[in-house]
Amino acid sequence: MNDKLKISKVIVLTVTHFSHDFYTAILAPLLPKLIEKLQISYFSAGFLQFIVQIPLFFSPFISVIANKPHARYFVIFAPAVAAILMSIIGLVSSYWLLVLILFVVGVNSAFYHVPAPVMMKNVSGKNPGLGMSMHMVGGEAARAIGPMVVLGIISAYSFEGIWRIMPFGIVTSLFLLWLLRDVPVTQNAIKPSYKKMYAAYKRNKNVFGLILGLSFFRAILASGLTTYLPVYVKHVQNDYGLALVSLTVLEFGGMAGALLSGIISDFISRKRMIVYITVLSPLFMLFFLYMGNSIFSIIILAVLGFIVFSITPVLMAYVLSIKSYYPVFMNSMFMTINFVTGSMTVLMIGLSSDLFGLQNTFIFAALAALIAIPFAMALPESEKDMPK
Repeated sequence: MNDKLKISKVIVLTVTHFSHDFYTAILAPLLPKLIEKLQISYFSAGFLQFIVQIPLFFSPFISVIANKPHARYFVIFAPAVAAILMSIIGLVSSYWLLVLILFVVGVNSAFYHVPAPVMMKNVSGKNPGLGMSMHMVGGEAARAIGPMVVLGIISAYSFEGIWRIMPFGIVTSLFLLWLLRDVPVTQNAIKPSYKKMYAAYKRNKNVFGLILGLSFFRAILASGLTTYLPVYVKHVQNDYGLALVSLTVLEFGGMAGALLSGIISDFISRKRMIVYITVLSPLFMLFFLYMGNSIFSIIILAVLGFIVFSITPVLMAYVLSIKSYYPVFMNSMFMTINFVTGSMTVLMIGLSSDLFGLQNTFIFAALAALIAIPFAMALPESEKDMPK
């Protein structure tokens, strides 16, 4: 394995994550408009986010395909496919046609997110925390900038006019064809073996079980924020512009958290960081809700984003530190857990919001996130404590 940090490739892969997630991230800020245009419930709106994530349930199977050098083309063409599909949803007037489009978006996303972090790890050398931070910064930057671009397009043209954001993703993919031509997904292309992959899962099933519990209860809070924050602010303040600004503030905080947390985790215990983040997240969520319409709520929202989204690169680096001949498979297990818990909790939050209101649901989400703490504390401290 090459232990040298290839900073130019790290930056290019960060750009791929930004350009892909820029398009998938605009779904949440568009939900208030889609609810209004299609006359759908909160649950139906949450189902749109759920349908994008369904293909990610099959990440372990996708990892078999992605464990080959040519899988880099999934990463290269993902921005173009996402750009074409997400740019036309403003023109769609049928809910079920929108569901179909978003399912294809989800398939494209799954084939991107399985190999991309492993490619990043390969070019990060002895600094996987830095690599995972940069990877997540690309995604968080997309979710921070996307809402503002959407607001600008809708203000200048209309909801239907968002097709104008399409060229960026297509041009990005054309550049990536050249820039990623020599970056393989795996350092040593091992022939996939379902038996050995199952053995790798079985050996680490207790660790994955703890990550599943941690991710589920944490996702109740995180999914509520990322998906329903614009709807919540629009409902409370009746201001669509402020709703998108709030999401941008949250995601800029998340971008800073994603950048710093992974880098710091290269020098201190990743488990300790995971525990601290898990404890602080629900406390700051309750603080944000308590502040109400105060100007300080924006500041708290930025801090909340910093804390809540700083855990992902640390968890990803933690999983990829587990020794295995199949790092793509190990990452796919983490991605499956991450997206399954995220998608299920989106539906839960939507249904609860229809029944009890968004304010009460957000309080419930913060309290539920406290249950993630014992799962975080039970994680093995370091690689030497993990099963061999």
